[in-house]
Amino acid sequence: MEHQSTLNMNMPLRMLQYLLLFYETHCKLGSALYRERRIMLPKPEFYILYNGKKKPPDKQIRLSDAFIGLEEGETPPLELVTNIIDVNYGESPEIMEKTRI
Repeated sequence: MEHQSTLNMNMPLRMLQYLLLFYETHCKLGSALYRERRIMLPKPEFYILYNGKKKPPDKQIRLSDAFIGLEEGETPPLELVTNIIDVNYGESPEIMEKTRI
């Protein structure tokens, strides 16, 4: 999760960096990557809390939108979806109800 006041269309790539760092450090991958046994990982979820003045273009930004050479309708070999939550006053009442401040 990251909080932003300006939109950054590179967030899926940054989130991928964060995810790999998290898996490397907190899941203690090390030499386990080379073993036959599958490493079980916590399911990732990616969110941007956005409070900028411009309206976000979508509710999600996809890593595959940056891929060069991806054909129309082709399934990307890697995907990462970052969810945008607009936390400006009046934009996300379900979030605001859970947060007193």
